[in-house]
Amino acid sequence: MKTKFLHILAIVGFISSFALSTSTASADPFNANNIISDTVFNNANTMSAAEIDAFLNTFPGSCISPNSGFKALDPTGYNPSQGYLYGGFVTAGQVIYDAAQAYGLNPRVLIVTLEKEQSLVTGRNNFAGYCNNGDQHKYAAAVGYGCPDSGTTYNYSGVYLYWRSGTTYSVTGTTCVNSASKAGFSQQVIRAAWLFKFGQQRSMGNTGWAVIKGNWNNTDDPQTCYGGPMTQGTFARCPSGGAAYYDGYTTIDGTSVHIESGATAALYWYTPHLHGNQNFLKIFSDWFGNVNGPAAFTVPGSGVIYIPFGQYKYQVPYAAAMQDFGISWEAVQNVSQAYADSIPSPPADSGLNASISHVVKTASDSDGDGGSIYLVSLGKRYQFQSMQQFFNFGFKESDISYLPMNFVFSRPDAGALSNYVNSPYGSVFQVGDNGKRIIVEYSTYKQNNPGDRVASLSYYLADKIPSAAPLTDRPVLLQYSTGSGILLYANQQYYPVDNYDAYRCWGFEGSNKLTLYRLPQNNYVATPQNQSALSCMYNMSGTSSWLTNGTKATAPSWINLPAQALPSGLSTLYSSLPTRAYPLSSYVKTADSAAVWYLQSNKKRLISTYNTYQQIGLSPVNLDIVPNMLLSSFTDDGIQLANSQLVKAADSAAVYIVSDTARYAFPTSDLFNAYKNSWGIIDSLKATDLNKNYPASGSVTTTLVDKNRQAAYLIGVNGCFSLSSANLTTLGTSISTLTAAQPYDASMFKSLNLSQCRQATDFVKSPTQSVVYWLNNGSKYPLMTFSALLQKNAGKEPLVMNLDSTYINSLPTGSSIY
Repeated sequence: MKTKFLHILAIVGFISSFALSTSTASADPFNANNIISDTVFNNANTMSAAEIDAFLNTFPGSCISPNSGFKALDPTGYNPSQGYLYGGFVTAGQVIYDAAQAYGLNPRVLIVTLEKEQSLVTGRNNFAGYCNNGDQHKYAAAVGYGCPDSGTTYNYSGVYLYWRSGTTYSVTGTTCVNSASKAGFSQQVIRAAWLFKFGQQRSMGNTGWAVIKGNWNNTDDPQTCYGGPMTQGTFARCPSGGAAYYDGYTTIDGTSVHIESGATAALYWYTPHLHGNQNFLKIFSDWFGNVNGPAAFTVPGSGVIYIPFGQYKYQVPYAAAMQDFGISWEAVQNVSQAYADSIPSPPADSGLNASISHVVKTASDSDGDGGSIYLVSLGKRYQFQSMQQFFNFGFKESDISYLPMNFVFSRPDAGALSNYVNSPYGSVFQVGDNGKRIIVEYSTYKQNNPGDRVASLSYYLADKIPSAAPLTDRPVLLQYSTGSGILLYANQQYYPVDNYDAYRCWGFEGSNKLTLYRLPQNNYVATPQNQSALSCMYNMSGTSSWLTNGTKATAPSWINLPAQALPSGLSTLYSSLPTRAYPLSSYVKTADSAAVWYLQSNKKRLISTYNTYQQIGLSPVNLDIVPNMLLSSFTDDGIQLANSQLVKAADSAAVYIVSDTARYAFPTSDLFNAYKNSWGIIDSLKATDLNKNYPASGSVTTTLVDKNRQAAYLIGVNGCFSLSSANLTTLGTSISTLTAAQPYDASMFKSLNLSQCRQATDFVKSPTQSVVYWLNNGSKYPLMTFSALLQKNAGKEPLVMNLDSTYINSLPTGSSIY
């Protein structure tokens, strides 16, 4: 949604040249090649919002000071679809500060630009009526943003220009701003902040630059082309274009200028005239001092870094101290030894230290700060509230560095140091007598720190404070930053959660869900003295119990679990878990495997095929999901099959039917078919598994006894036949003889419907032969003619039972009948 800015530059330069009636002389000589250093340009922490407002109040005629009653919309964010977002009315200092913080820009650049463009800071040196003469254009175009060089003018109403003393001003009058969304004090300031930083970064070839943090989402910036001056080097102007070499030269007002900093390029892009930028430099140096002196310097090869301040230089003892003073590595400049030697260190009798530290105070206890000690962090200073707090933060008195008051106060004041601090990782701690205690839940934070006062610490300082246990009144889960280890912290004890099985069985991802906090640094909690790892099986008062999905259950009597005693520190959490009312199923699986197991007497058998699963009658509703550690406590005991299941060994053609703990062979395919079996549901299994759990124990026979009904049958290819007492006599056997010889029950043949069996006859034949036999007194007699068949059945053609040849062959054969 951002507009390309090439066309605004001419009119901006025109305004810049005439907004001030100042000479081009300045405290700093004007260097057209390097107006301001990138270090100074990028220092977003030079002034707080309160300090900006205090500065504005020093000008009696200021148009935008708090004393004048001025307020404007607070810029709070940006995204490509909505553009800039704003909050309520705040002071000009807050607007400038928030804009500078959003884009990492020195707020003094914005203050100077407001004066250079419209004299809003001084009110044109308190010119009578300047701020309130009814001309709202100076606020609509506060920094000249969005004014094309065509000279076209516009009028807008209903826009939030600014607020003063209870009145909201919303009519621009005649203005050069080409869009209502850009008209107004805040609308101008936030866009100027973006334009300055965008121009600086792009002039140095940083095509990927974009501010993406919190409510600020400038993801459209990398797609925007840049048309301003370039620093020297090989860079791309547009993300989609190729890189080209730029010599760093540009022409300003007919003068060749060599661009030596990205900040200088941004100023020329904003105001492409020498005079306007001379005004910028004069105002800046008059108000805020040197624009180009190094924030820190080193002599190459020395390994020593100094920060110059006032008439002395101060050694940087370690990099973190320099960075917390708000000086980046990029700001350290290489200087000659002569330059370094020209700036002395503080004399021994000055009462000042020769080096900086994270904790500082002035050399006197009777000066303006009253002997206060300050913590310097992330470019700001926090005042210690007591020596006990000083010690709690891990410091000793020898750590204090005594510095000039102006040096101490050059870091923006962040107020009293809170006992609640955060690290750049976002972690929040309470600091007390035992060190820092990480807070992992927002409710705990609000309960302990309702005022929401937090000091922001650097990585170094957050690590320096000794760590203690987490601050929480209930169990929490902690995960280390390196590795996948998780600890349960409960009742001031740590319990390792060694595997996902334990995490799941305690219900930490479901019904017993606890806060899981990933530690940005492993040392953010004190080194734990770990208790025993969490288990899914415990023994309480002699009773074994197991956990699954946050529910506890008592183990049935047929299981002897190797359960450990429940640690006392877990008793409260364990007692809070609901108890399952129903017993453990004999059929189980784990959550991370499809395998189903049959449990019995501390042994487990695998349900090895889906056909077995179906024939047993299993479904998800009658399976128990158990922890891996529970299942692994059972001894492997082969496979479990269903009664009546048809099986064969993988290396054999013989087919069997399973009954209880044995299997019985079908001696012929005719008998297999006679029992109404299907060839398509035979499971082929390892012979070793079958032999171990279901040894071969004989064969299925043609005769079948229903032991519950004490009824006997012949099973034939053409149906089943009920045997009467006379039939049994004819076969030369009895119900008791058949029962004793049959080790299985008729119920295992589920495809047979014995109620539909026909009455047996005295005539049989084999399916593979044409000879019909007449049965009598336990023998079979071949009937050689059809007339013989009719004769034996009173002249009628009988029902002939087609029986398996093995059975027929087992009967004694009598004389043939013709």
